[in-house]
Amino acid sequence: MIAAFRQAPRPALDEITPHACDECDELRDALHPHEPASVPDAVLDRHRWDLPLLSDESKQYYLPAWLLRSIDAPRSDYTEALLFALDSDHRWSPKTPYTARQWRVLGSYLAYIESDADEAMGDAIGRIRARLADRI
Repeated sequence: MIAAFRQAPRPALDEITPHACDECDELRDALHPHEPASVPDAVLDRHRWDLPLLSDESKQYYLPAWLLRSIDAPRSDYTEALLFALDSDHRWSPKTPYTARQWRVLGSYLAYIESDADEAMGDAIGRIRARLADRI
C-alpha cells in the first residue's frame, strides 16, 4: 500500500496547507519532518480529523499515514476521518494526479473496511464507491 504512494512528491513546507492560520500552521509543522509511514502516533492522534486542511498535494502524500492507522483500527476516528474525506470532492486534485494504482489501493481499503462496517459506515462507503466508480 505504501509503495503505491511512493511516487507522490513530498510537498515543500509552505505547500502542506493551502493557507496560513494557527491550526494549519500547527499541522504543517507537525507533519513536515515525517514521511507518511513514520508520522508519530502522537502527531497523527492530534491531527486525525485534519485531512481537509491539507493541500491537494499533501493529502496525496500523507494519505498513507491515515490509511495505515485506519487499517490497524477499522472502527476508529481514523476510519471516520478517511470516509469523510473520501466522501467529499475537497482537495483531491494534486498537480501529479492520483495513479490508477493509488485509486485501486483506495478501492481495496474500502472493501476491507466494508467487510466489518456498521450501517452508517456502509452507507458512506456506498456513496464513496458511487462517486469514485470510474476511478476505483
